[in-house]
Amino acid sequence: MALAEQKNRQILDAAIAEFKEKGFLGASMDRISERAQVSKRTVYNHFESKEALFQQINACLFEKLKANLCIEFDADKPAKDELLRLGWAQGKLLLDAEMLSMVRMLLGEVLRAPDLTAKLNRRMDLVRIVASFLEGGVRAGKLSIPNTIVAAEQFLGMIKERAFYPQIFRERMISETEFAAILEDTVNVFLASYGARQPVTA
Repeated sequence: MALAEQKNRQILDAAIAEFKEKGFLGASMDRISERAQVSKRTVYNHFESKEALFQQINACLFEKLKANLCIEFDADKPAKDELLRLGWAQGKLLLDAEMLSMVRMLLGEVLRAPDLTAKLNRRMDLVRIVASFLEGGVRAGKLSIPNTIVAAEQFLGMIKERAFYPQIFRERMISETEFAAILEDTVNVFLASYGARQPVTA
């Protein structure tokens, strides 16, 4: 890892810890530089402000989510197998304690400073990624979905309702076994509505 990249990572890690402990308004660039064990000038060379740091943390989180979910529907596989694969792509992050800690910090700031976080909402970007996966299932004849955007929102929503929000607000990690059961239920409900109907033969 290049020195500049290493310093950037140190600053981001320090900023995450500072925002989690103090919140955005209470966070200090001085303390962030101390936590990162770099000079204040180095911090400002990488990030011009606290807001720039906060925006970068959000961008890193989104890119990690996007990287996991950017997969294509395999037309040779059963629809259920592929939907389970899509769910586990999200589940890897929902079962990551460090990732959830970052999300809690960001959501806390959404509640405290809505003006700051108004431009952070990239929910529809993730919905479109999942919709693109579902469109692959439609093209393969494995799914029958009139509106993939709505279906993507429903798929993500069912998982978040039972596997994301409980962890965020109760701060209790769910196990892989629990997530597997939630995902199985989700996929079964989804296929009951959107599974391709087989033609009836005489």
